[in-house]
Amino acid sequence: MAQARRKDKARTVLRKGEGQRSNGTYYYRWQDKKGNRHYLYAKSLQDLREQEKQVEKDKYDGIKAEARYTTVNDLYELWKQP
Repeated sequence: MAQARRKDKARTVLRKGEGQRSNGTYYYRWQDKKGNRHYLYAKSLQDLREQEKQVEKDKYDGIKAEARYTTVNDLYELWKQP
């Protein structure tokens, strides 16, 4: 038997990783290669999906999602790689 699709309060089908909080805001969660969880929050589903596209693009380009925690040593290691 097929699984029922997850939906929000407006009965819109949600994608994998998406959800709606009790206050009506939406969230998207994913795991990086190390297994750390990351979350994005938005007031509308359309805004959230735009942010998801940016995260997927950054992952494809090799940009870390947690760039605000990057140290000088991390930057040096990235620069040193061919």
